Amino acid sequence: MKWKVALTAEEAALLITGLTEFGSLADAKLFVDANEETNPHSEYWQDWHDLKSNYDEAVSVKDAIWDEIHHAWQKQHQGEGRGSVLVLDSWLYSDECCDSLSIKGSKVTKKSLAAWVYEMEGLDKAQIIYPPFDPDHIGLSEAEHLKYTPSEVVNCPAKLQLAIDAHKHFWVEKNAGNQPVNSAVEVWLHDEAIRLKMKHNDSGKSSPGISNKVKDVIAQLIKPD
Repeated sequence: MKWKVALTAEEAALLITGLTEFGSLADAKLFVDANEETNPHSEYWQDWHDLKSNYDEAVSVKDAIWDEIHHAWQKQHQGEGRGSVLVLDSWLYSDECCDSLSIKGSKVTKKSLAAWVYEMEGLDKAQIIYPPFDPDHIGLSEAEHLKYTPSEVVNCPAKLQLAIDAHKHFWVEKNAGNQPVNSAVEVWLHDEAIRLKMKHNDSGKSSPGISNKVKDVIAQLIKPD
């Protein structure tokens, strides 16, 4: 997580509570349960108790951050501003109608997360998330505040959101100097559409993914001018 600039609620919770050796909260729970120590006189009891406490805290932190992410998204979805100090870096939907946000596919910037944690837990915890964090110079730039404006998220069709995500993937995150060929973009679009459980009409039948025509249009549309 050290090199990531944005985190999901679960990733943030693992980082804040010092459980980054686990890939997920589910992995942490399996380990906690498998090593349960019920004898308070055992030499291992305190270590297990501390780990269990960290896990329980991580679950609570994840829920709190997710509630904040969801609140911020709803505010933007309704055109009422950001709604939180958290800055949404990216998000995915759980349905094609864009009515349900995906907890695993929605991320906030580390810098804004540090500001949120600072308000809750103080400087030490905030700097776990973002070491350069300075409460006197929070440093949320105007560009970051306006990273996603309400007009981008209100009633955004699934195919349009897919195109936005594809542009970000190939030309923002990868910062592609050499433009990928259309076929590579279309493969990514196909896999992502399947993952998002999108459907299209194929000769009168509902088929997973998007049509070849839509792939071609999006591949052309997302190229920088």
